[in-house]
Amino acid sequence: MRNLVLHMCHDSPLGGHSGIKNTIDRVREHYYFSRLSKIVSEYVRTCHVCQIRKTSSVHTKAGIISFPTPSAPFQVWEVDLCGPFPLSSAGHSHIFTAVDMFIKLVFAVPLHNCDALSLCHALFQLFSSYGVCHTLLSDQGSEFISKGTKELCKMLEVSQEFTPSFAHHCLGTCERSHRTL
Repeated sequence: MRNLVLHMCHDSPLGGHSGIKNTIDRVREHYYFSRLSKIVSEYVRTCHVCQIRKTSSVHTKAGIISFPTPSAPFQVWEVDLCGPFPLSSAGHSHIFTAVDMFIKLVFAVPLHNCDALSLCHALFQLFSSYGVCHTLLSDQGSEFISKGTKELCKMLEVSQEFTPSFAHHCLGTCERSHRTL
């Protein structure tokens, strides 16, 4: 009978999967059995629905970190990819954007797709236009952490810095240019 009582007080629409404490209180209103708290706790902890909907109080977001402002133009670039957009007449669906962190100059290159090879070509165009920079600041997208991009940066002696995961606000200048684009 315990399982039936627990099912009614926890799993039914009236029980609503309301957690350990509320389920114990609801069972105690009408029923008693030995080790009630322990049995209810185990039952709720093994409830699949409760476990997939459970919210955690653990702080998972990375903190905001500040990157120092460079002392001259073209030393540090924020880079990001924007898209997919509707296919252009030339077949472009993404845009590579780079923003100089000193003078806020925006550099944009249309891309056919957003793979690492296309990104390396866009970086080459950036470096050909404004010179090789000291630091590239980007998110941790697969294109930016790819072997090809790392090799290009290593060959040109450009240091790569990455923002924390899920902290897109760290590339705020670049993200703001996406809104305009």
